[in-house]
Amino acid sequence: EINSRADTIGMMDLDVRPYPVTPPPSYEEVKPTYEKRKALEFCDWAEESFRFEFRYGKDEALAGLRVLDIGLWRLGHKFCASLFGEAGAEVVTIEPPGGDPLRQLTPFGREEYLLENQ
Repeated sequence: EINSRADTIGMMDLDVRPYPVTPPPSYEEVKPTYEKRKALEFCDWAEESFRFEFRYGKDEALAGLRVLDIGLWRLGHKFCASLFGEAGAEVVTIEPPGGDPLRQLTPFGREEYLLENQ
């Protein structure tokens, strides 16, 4: 009888890692495979570039880039600007004095859906 994921571990080959229960293989585990493929340089580069523990110590992809968002009445402009911002760019939104009219639209005509300062 199978009641949990742990009950299925005995049914699997030991070389198969159940996802996402176990962490990804370590550098020491994958190094022999890349040595056989004569791709150890790639393995070292991937370890330096994508190592999970170093994810917050790296510069953002678009750091130093300034983006001007000058779109009105389009959600696509706001969405793209947010993607640029998440990738590290400085996003400057230019709106009329009263703000973007899109900020006043609410689903189903209900004001509780409005987000203040968003």
